[in-house]
Amino acid sequence: MVLFDWLNELAGPCCITGPCFNCPGPASKGGRSHRDQILRTLRSPGHEVELAISPIGRMRGLAGYHSSLLIAGEEYYFSPTGIHCYPKIYSHPDEGVTKVFIGLSEALALLSFTTGMADVEAVFGFGSNSVRLRGRLEDPEISGVPARVRNYALAFCGPNRTWAQADGQPVGTATLIQKDGQVALGTVVYLSDKHMDVLDGYEGVPFVYRREKLSGEVYRDGKWIPKELWAYIKADSMDWYRPSEAYCCAILTNLSGSFSGTYELPLRDAEGVVRETWTHPGVPSLKSMEACLFEVGIRKERPWVMPRTIAGKRRGLGGLNLAGIVQAVREGRPPAELDEEDCRILLELTSEAEGRDKHPEPTPHEGAGPTRVPFEEALKLT
Repeated sequence: MVLFDWLNELAGPCCITGPCFNCPGPASKGGRSHRDQILRTLRSPGHEVELAISPIGRMRGLAGYHSSLLIAGEEYYFSPTGIHCYPKIYSHPDEGVTKVFIGLSEALALLSFTTGMADVEAVFGFGSNSVRLRGRLEDPEISGVPARVRNYALAFCGPNRTWAQADGQPVGTATLIQKDGQVALGTVVYLSDKHMDVLDGYEGVPFVYRREKLSGEVYRDGKWIPKELWAYIKADSMDWYRPSEAYCCAILTNLSGSFSGTYELPLRDAEGVVRETWTHPGVPSLKSMEACLFEVGIRKERPWVMPRTIAGKRRGLGGLNLAGIVQAVREGRPPAELDEEDCRILLELTSEAEGRDKHPEPTPHEGAGPTRVPFEEALKLT
């Protein structure tokens, strides 16, 4: 019953127009504050627990307040699709946030006891990034953080046709293989059970991919923190197939979104042999229309569902190539398959100079870009 007493204390009357947790309430004895009462409910000291509060709509509380829970600096907050987790404050504006110290507690016990947030899972994405997941899961609030798994390496195998190019030939998609001394880099996103079920469907679990728990690390506050991560490992075949250009763009987008200075992608088979190294040439020099469309779709405010939307757009564009589409857009007669936002992004990308120094890194959704780690630093294991 301690929790209910605590909630009752928080709901006690207060004459201050904003949220207040420091004044003595009617149930307080001897002038004890709400903070004192809260501290008495925490039995097992552990992680620092705080309540984060900010006015909704920057209206100084007239429209109400948004609140979230901070455990050791990690935020847990409600959204229309459930409870989300982020390594730092994400759901509040940059200014005007009030943090109220609640006390110390065991984070996992608190999560399980209050809202079931322990069901939020950390998923290691090495083949798709958080922006692409927003399109797949129809949730613009999904965000990612840099992560790595030691003694594993990125590899490609197939056959796969969903990421195929116009010729329809099967291609390879990503998996992880055990490789001593190597480091697999990627992006971790925190997903609810509902999101995991949707993602399982996209990944073809258990026939194409299987879900496997790995011991990894996430980057937070300037250091690597051990974390158990879910990863999708290829289950149907380990035969070598070269990935398509569009898929290479997707992988490099994921890596460059979390690790700065990432321009090359080793194409490794399931035996660990590097067959070749792919370098992003810049959008104007991409060879396939599918890759160009990926670079457009990943930058939209509401990213496309990849790769399904790419295939539909490609069919609608027929035999048009990139140069022809850009010329048509500049002349004010864009293809019907591309909306105004698509055309704007396309012109921005094709106006960039070609080459390694102008590799077009993804533009993250507003407020959702993760802290980036230098690529070479991420490979250091000491």
